[in-house]
Amino acid sequence: MRRSEWKWWLVVGLVPVAVTMWNASALGAAVEWIQDAEPQAVDEDDEMLQEMMILSIDRESAEYYADLMGFDDLQREIAMELYREYYGQYRDRAFTMRDAYGKIEEAMGGGEADWEKIEAMMADMMRVAVGFFESVLELGDQYIEDLGALAADDAQQGLHARVVRTRTRELAVSMSTMNGSEQGTIDLIDVARRLESPMFPAETGDPAAAALLAYEAEIDAICGPYVTRAIEAFKAMAEAMSDPGDQSSEVQAKLEAELMSMMERFDALNERYIRRVHAALPTERQAEWDLAINRARWPEVYQPSGVHRAYDEVLELEDLTADQREAIDATMALYIREAQTANAAWVEAKLEFVETRRALNENSDMDAWEKYQAAQEVVSEAASERSDLDTRFIERLRTPLTPDQVAKLTETAGGVDVDEVLRQMGGG
Repeated sequence: MRRSEWKWWLVVGLVPVAVTMWNASALGAAVEWIQDAEPQAVDEDDEMLQEMMILSIDRESAEYYADLMGFDDLQREIAMELYREYYGQYRDRAFTMRDAYGKIEEAMGGGEADWEKIEAMMADMMRVAVGFFESVLELGDQYIEDLGALAADDAQQGLHARVVRTRTRELAVSMSTMNGSEQGTIDLIDVARRLESPMFPAETGDPAAAALLAYEAEIDAICGPYVTRAIEAFKAMAEAMSDPGDQSSEVQAKLEAELMSMMERFDALNERYIRRVHAALPTERQAEWDLAINRARWPEVYQPSGVHRAYDEVLELEDLTADQREAIDATMALYIREAQTANAAWVEAKLEFVETRRALNENSDMDAWEKYQAAQEVVSEAASERSDLDTRFIERLRTPLTPDQVAKLTETAGGVDVDEVLRQMGGG
């Protein structure tokens, strides 16, 4: 692999600016700029900020923790106030990091890169990143500990252990996506609790819920060690980059191989329990579960598409004739079939890309690099084909309409309706 394309393990998730090529003219400035940077307003399109928020606890999780512990109204109110305080502190630290690295990027933009100076600068940045990493993890740990202090009795205190396990799974999943790969892992309980009719892993006697309870107990033995080792690995990478010589690539390869092995155990367990939960569900819910798993694994591929939104919008027209409805439904059914084929090709391309990336980490010769680039191109082509399919079917859904009916519709140019509920029909 060319050095200009080398992505340091775990840096991608926290400090993406650190892995680009710069004109390193201000070595050692990172620490000073971290102190001087002032938080700014939220920008929803700020990818760097979003990546820095990857280890944060989201509001849905905070509400789920309260559910797990059986909090009453007062306890829940206090818990959510604690959450707002936690999230505000995390966000402020992410702002500071984002702004600091923005200043570094601006100061070092342009010119020819000197790799030795870049390595020295990246070492400084890694030290700063470790501080941020440790800081936000401590914030999360403190919030989880505070929830335990809210327990009113031994029963709630016992349930707090489940909150700790849930948070550990969330961290493991987040950390699995921080090495720049196309695919991380997933948490089946998270998938189950986000269904349209949630399956909370509770003592209900329901076979699917019982399977999820067994999964929760078994996956904890993998997630805890993985999170601990991932934190150690990130620190080890920072230390390796600070040492004289070029040993960081060897450290990176060793740590990535170790963590990859742990994630393979995680994924193997997931596969076993995905089948077990599927088999335990009523027949009418099995397709919903399968689609939810696909959406969790490959959200870009399986999240509801603009075609789904266009279909709903067309059906809301009050003056549709029976023939028009029949034609629209037939068009949507055809889209679902064709989208399944396009989605399968897209996922296959992504899986092949994951394999070429793994091979590139193990052997960075020109042949491996060319295969990696070719796999990237195949992924782009597959994504483009699905996008073209969506665009065609959005237009086809409007074909049975009269000009007056079309005029009543808002523009639907494709894209993703992230608020649309999970659909049994699936497809795009």
